Amino acid sequence: MKEEAAVQPGKKRSSERRQRRHAMILGIATELFIEKGFHATTTEDIARKGAFSVGLIYRHFSKKEDILFAAIQSTSHRILSELPALIHDEPNPLRRFFIALRNYHRIDIENKQSSILGVRESKSLGRDQIEELKRLEKASTNIISDCIEACIAAGAFRPVDVEMLTYQVVMHVYNWSLNAWRFSPRRKPENYLRAGLENLLRSVVSAERKWMDVLAEFALEASSEKPLQKRPAGKSLKGAKAT
Repeated sequence: MKEEAAVQPGKKRSSERRQRRHAMILGIATELFIEKGFHATTTEDIARKGAFSVGLIYRHFSKKEDILFAAIQSTSHRILSELPALIHDEPNPLRRFFIALRNYHRIDIENKQSSILGVRESKSLGRDQIEELKRLEKASTNIISDCIEACIAAGAFRPVDVEMLTYQVVMHVYNWSLNAWRFSPRRKPENYLRAGLENLLRSVVSAERKWMDVLAEFALEASSEKPLQKRPAGKSLKGAKAT
């Protein structure tokens, strides 16, 4: 047992070192894929920029397409690993919806290169890899669909086509990473998200005061670039009972 325990720290360090190298290769490759294009970038280019051997790349990825696949799926993996915990304790379904979207938006911005590569280069992947990307994307957007269904059940949203509204709000979130250049330099990400969602949700959110208060709070916090946080369980909004 003592001998086994002594080995564990070494295994942990080795695993951490491998993870760092994996992330380094992926980061450098992603930059080159964006800059030069996937097909114009060689493994030799990646190795040269990172000052490591081509052999190191192949110890982490079996082929160049696997690097591209890992880069494109990184946003979905982050959404699936981070978002459920961020919304889990929020009892108000409309606030939960807004918290989910704002964090979806934040993760996409932080992984902007992943979204750009997905649009530009996903056609270079194999069929199985494309199907896996679709599966991950559906799993990610299902989090938003669940929030919308909860809003409908609570009366925060009027009955709507859940699939269509999910598509509209998720495309609005993704569009900033791809098309921010189209907007005025004064337009900030949170302002973009708020303005678009107000247009999309104007006819969707219930006219009841308690739900309009949540919508107004979201607009205020988004305008001031303040992060929308989870409200402690049991706390109400401006006297409205949390559902």
